[in-house]
Amino acid sequence: MQDAKTAATTAATTAAKGAAKGAAALAALALAGCAATTPEVGGLGDPTQGYFIYFADAAVFEPCGGGRLPVAQEGAYLDAERAYLDARPGPAEPVFIRLDATVEERPSIEGPPQPHLVIAALGGVEPGGVCP
Repeated sequence: MQDAKTAATTAATTAAKGAAKGAAALAALALAGCAATTPEVGGLGDPTQGYFIYFADAAVFEPCGGGRLPVAQEGAYLDAERAYLDARPGPAEPVFIRLDATVEERPSIEGPPQPHLVIAALGGVEPGGVCP
């Protein structure tokens, strides 16, 4: 009986470690996708309004007018994340958001620093909202 219990415990531990690695891999893929599609800072749309998307511990922002940026986890980031989680229609679904924000260079997970959205204040969340 002890062998079955040990095997079950080992299987549960292995599954938990696999799930944690899977979540980390998804977050890395989300950020890697941002790095691959982020245009030069001059080519970005308005950094004060656009679509906030949160998935697997990583947030991205798609400003009105184009582009895609990873969101720095500083400033009013947690306010934006909480508002997003309350308003989102489903996991990883975009939500229209208005912000007081800037685009600044921040270290990336891999490679040189890249532009990130740095949120100073949350202006408002509009589920179902669209860019003007």
